[in-house]
Amino acid sequence: MNRLLVFLHGKGANKSAHGELVNEIARQKKADILCFDAPYKNLKHPNGFQWFDKVEVSGTMQMNVRQFNHSADYIIKNIEDELEKRGQTWSDVILLGHSQGGLMSCYLALINSPSEVISLCGDFPDYLSFECDIDKTVPIYWIEAGKDDYLSKERRETYKILLNWGCNLKYFISPDSTHNHLELDILKLIGD
Repeated sequence: MNRLLVFLHGKGANKSAHGELVNEIARQKKADILCFDAPYKNLKHPNGFQWFDKVEVSGTMQMNVRQFNHSADYIIKNIEDELEKRGQTWSDVILLGHSQGGLMSCYLALINSPSEVISLCGDFPDYLSFECDIDKTVPIYWIEAGKDDYLSKERRETYKILLNWGCNLKYFISPDSTHNHLELDILKLIGD
C-alpha cells in the first residue's frame, strides 16, 4: 500500500492550496493524499482557514497556545483515523506543510515519527518546548523560497532551532519560488 502524504496548508489558505505541487510530490513519493482544512476560519480570507492565531504575550506576538494545541490534536486525530482505515502507522506518513502548516508539520514530526517532513516556507518558534523525548531522526526537508517577500529573515532562519536541537535537517532554497507561488523545482530538492 502507498504511503500517506498529509498536506497542511498555510494561514489563510485551504486544503486545495498548491494542488499541482501537492499532486506532483505525491506522485514522486508514490503516496496517497490526505488534506483537510484547519479548524479555525481566517477572517482576512473568506475561503481561508488557519491552524492558530497570534496573541500578545509579554509585549510580543506569539501563537495562541490553546488553538495550537487544539489544531495539533485535530491533525493527529484526522491522520490516525485514516491510518486505522488503511491498517498503517505513522511510519507510513509523509507530512507536507506550507508556511503555518510547515510549522505544524515539523512540530508533529518531533512527537509522532513519520517517515519524513517537507516544510515549505515554514518557520519554527523558539518558545516551543517539549516535556517528552523528541524524535531527531525523522528527515526534515526545510525548503525556503528564494524570493520570499512574506517571511522576515529571522523567521526564514528559524530552521536553526531544529538544527541546534540535533534534528535530521536538510536545508534547500527554491530560487524562483515566492511565499505563495512555489515552483516545481522543489521536486528535485526532496528526491524520491
